[in-house]
Amino acid sequence: MMEVVRHTVATLVASVSDDDLVAALSRLYWADQDKQAASYLEVLARLRTMMPASTTMSCVLAREWSDDNPPEPLIHIVGREMGDDTRWAIEFRPWAEWLGMAVEADPALELSEADMLANILYEMTFVGWDDEEIAEQWQVVIDAHDDALAHPERLIEVKPEDDLMKNDEK
Repeated sequence: MMEVVRHTVATLVASVSDDDLVAALSRLYWADQDKQAASYLEVLARLRTMMPASTTMSCVLAREWSDDNPPEPLIHIVGREMGDDTRWAIEFRPWAEWLGMAVEADPALELSEADMLANILYEMTFVGWDDEEIAEQWQVVIDAHDDALAHPERLIEVKPEDDLMKNDEK
C-alpha cells in the first residue's frame, strides 16, 4: 500500500500558484502554454470558489507506462474507495467531489504539489471544461448504454482479428 501524501484536491487548488500550475502543465502536457493556459486558469479560479463535497473516494496518482514503443512513463489518475483496492474512473465525478478527495501519491514519484495538481486538472477536464459539460457527456454514455440494452440487435460483433482502431484506406 502506498504512503499517502497529506493533501486533498482542495488544498492543492488553494496552495499552488497560477504560474506554478501553468509551468507544470506546460512541462507535462503541452508546449504551447498560451493556447491552453487561459482555460486551465479559468478552471482553477472556479475551483477556488467552490466548497468541497464530502466523499469517501480518494484520488490516486500512480505510475503507468504508455503503449508507445518504447513505453513512456506517465501518471495515471484513478479513484479508490477507502478499504477497497478497486480502481475507478473518476473523470465524470462532480468537481465539488474531486475537491473533497484525499490525494494519494507514492513519494517515489517525486511529484511537486504543482505536478500533482496539473495531473489532476488534466484528468478533471478530460471530458469537459465545467460540471455541466461533463454531466452532458455522462448522459451521452448513459443514453448509449440504455440504447444498447433496449436494442441489442444494433450491436456489432467484434472478432479478435478486427482492428477497430485501424483507419480504412479506400
